[in-house]
Amino acid sequence: MNNKIFRIILMFLAVCISSISTLFAVSFGLSNLSLGNENQDLTQENEDLNEEVEDLNQIVSDFENMVNNLDEHAAIVTYELDGLIWRIQIVQKNKEFNLPEIAETDEQLFSGWKLNGEGEVLTTALVEADTKFTAEM
Repeated sequence: MNNKIFRIILMFLAVCISSISTLFAVSFGLSNLSLGNENQDLTQENEDLNEEVEDLNQIVSDFENMVNNLDEHAAIVTYELDGLIWRIQIVQKNKEFNLPEIAETDEQLFSGWKLNGEGEVLTTALVEADTKFTAEM
C-alpha cells in the first residue's frame, strides 16, 4: 500500500475516533443531565409526599386529641360505604339525630343506614355508645 494512502486512512480513522469520542462525551453528558433532572423531579415529589404525610399525621393527632377529650355524654358514630369508612361523626349520647344522606348514582340508590349492617334501614338514630352504621344501597 502506498505510504500516502496509508497516512490518509490513518488520518480518516483518527477523525472518526475523535468524532465518536466527542459524540460519546456529549451523549454521556446529556444522559447525566437527564438523570439529574429525574433526580430533581424525584426529590421534589419526595418533598411533596413528606409534606402530605406531615399533614395527615397532624390530622390523626388532632383526631386522637379530640377523641381523648370526649366526655361521657359523647359517642363516635362511624359510617361505612362499600366496606370503607365514609364519615366519622361525634354525637351526643341518648339524643336522637338524623343520619346523613348519600348522593345517589345511576347505578346505586341510597336507602338509608343499617346498624352494624343488620336490621331495618334507618334515617334517624339514638345511640348510647360508639356505633357503626352501614349504607344500604
